[in-house]
Amino acid sequence: MTRHRFLLTGFGRSGTAFLSTVLGRSRRWRVAHEPAGDRDSLERASGRFSECDYYGEVNSRLRHWLHEIPAERKALLLRDPRQIAVSVFNRHPREVMARLEGVWELLAGYLEDGVTAFYFHEFTTCPRSLQALVRWTGVDDVEVEASWLELPVNATRTPTITSYRQIPESIRHAIDPPIRRFLADYFPEQTA
Repeated sequence: MTRHRFLLTGFGRSGTAFLSTVLGRSRRWRVAHEPAGDRDSLERASGRFSECDYYGEVNSRLRHWLHEIPAERKALLLRDPRQIAVSVFNRHPREVMARLEGVWELLAGYLEDGVTAFYFHEFTTCPRSLQALVRWTGVDDVEVEASWLELPVNATRTPTITSYRQIPESIRHAIDPPIRRFLADYFPEQTA
């Protein structure tokens, strides 16, 4: 029996809530956004995927178990790491280094393994890119409307900072080398 399951993961603040809203418009598919929150585990997540057909998750918390999750389609959501650092700083200013530690190396390893990637700056601004992502998941009963790109994407209530350069130098000094490597390898148009 063919199963129909997908997992979209990556680093948080990469459009997961937005995509779950779009994909959740399907009448055929059950699409969840981080259903177990911080309490998720490989065992719990694998159970959710094993129980259902026509099931998908948009779940940044599962990035550490990408290869182990029993889904037929798996992809990464990629966003400019400087924008992620700003977003993380605005939500958890004392935890930026801990939350970003090792994430770029993990994602780069998946990309080197050939895992499909979708770019935040494309699927949040271009209806055709968003529709391509929707089709890739297997969700075939959702037609993207341009107006959906006006939905909130990673809104932070009251941002403390708005640019990467505003992150304190001591934090930037620690997070900058892996961010620059990731940008050079996977966002060359951002570093040219």
